Amino acid sequence: MKKPKIFYGWWVLVASFVIVFIYSGVGYYAFQLIWEEIRLQYGWSMFTITASFTFVYATIALAAPFTGRMIDHLGPRKTIASGAFLVGVGFCLLSQTTSLWYFYICHILIGIGMAASGFMPTSTAISNWFSKRRGLVLGLTMTGIGAGGFATPPLLERVLLPNIGWGNTYFVLAGIIWIGVIPLALLVMRDKPQDMGLFPDGVASAEEIVLPKSSAAGHEGWTRSAAMKTVAFWIIAIAFGMQSFGNTGVAQNQTRHLKTVFPEGSAIRGQVDTILGMVAVGSTLGKLIFGWLADKIGPKLTSMTCIACSLVAVSVLLNITATSPMAMIWVYTIFIGLSMGGWASNTPMLISNYFGLKYYGSIYGAANMFIMMGTAVGPMVAGAVYDIAGTYRNFFICALCLSSIAIVALALMRSPKAKTIST
Repeated sequence: MKKPKIFYGWWVLVASFVIVFIYSGVGYYAFQLIWEEIRLQYGWSMFTITASFTFVYATIALAAPFTGRMIDHLGPRKTIASGAFLVGVGFCLLSQTTSLWYFYICHILIGIGMAASGFMPTSTAISNWFSKRRGLVLGLTMTGIGAGGFATPPLLERVLLPNIGWGNTYFVLAGIIWIGVIPLALLVMRDKPQDMGLFPDGVASAEEIVLPKSSAAGHEGWTRSAAMKTVAFWIIAIAFGMQSFGNTGVAQNQTRHLKTVFPEGSAIRGQVDTILGMVAVGSTLGKLIFGWLADKIGPKLTSMTCIACSLVAVSVLLNITATSPMAMIWVYTIFIGLSMGGWASNTPMLISNYFGLKYYGSIYGAANMFIMMGTAVGPMVAGAVYDIAGTYRNFFICALCLSSIAIVALALMRSPKAKTIST
């Protein structure tokens, strides 16, 4: 096959970026923007309605191992298309919401689709197409998360919700998923360079492939069962699960916390929403910086640095009072953004480096079950702590402890022994 002038991996990157952009905007940020409209119509409590977020991400967690096996058998391309179809169906059904049980079932269906159409399959494709620059390219792909977070709120709050209502807005979101994701997956996405007679990074032969720094497995493949017998697998899964629990719990409740700290009418309180929008900027920078660093010094050290940023952020948040200067909020915003951005590229880098690519989807799916469960449960636990104590302080301290344990665990982690590799 004639070698193309532009390495096709870059087109895979563009497709993956757009898919993640839509996935995060429609499948993460849109939820909380529509909740208030539904709550006002039906009189449901915020705890009741926000439990749908837990249903979505708990479903993603439970579906992750099965999604991983699906990716290994069907490839990212078909997996993304089928998952996007289910998400669209879920949004169409949500437009007809009249009862709480129906509302929850629709979110479970969306969770199943999101598990198959988001970070797991796109990171699999990127890991297949890039070796030497894998961390940077994963970081570039995941900047779509922050971009989606910027684009979605204005579209919903200024255009869709005021003009067509929440029911029709769900139909529009379904259309965005179907029109934006499915054609990209089927027409542009390709599972691996070998399918096109190419090699990772656009090199001319397999012998020229440069393995990522700290790679223990290269392109060899551990089986999922073999990987799950290693200490490294469990450290990655549990450490990032704890970090996700704390980070997501903090991030989903940060606005409410700061509005309880600063009195009504204060200058800073009036700017809290705008300032915290900058978390997306920090998250985008984190993906680029930590993705680039992972190629240079390895994902283990960058993962530890990423979690250290969370320690700084939550420590600052704990000490913000009604008399604190604006600068403290900016410091919190920058560091929590960097921390939230870093995990997106470092988790797949650790797994692909340590366990190879042959069964990457299955192994990542097994680890992602723990990570997504942390994402699902963290915000709910933080809300319950606030309801009981009237403050988030105890949850923030818990988040600090979990992050500290995660850093120590990663520091002690060693590459799995090569003799366990299954070829």
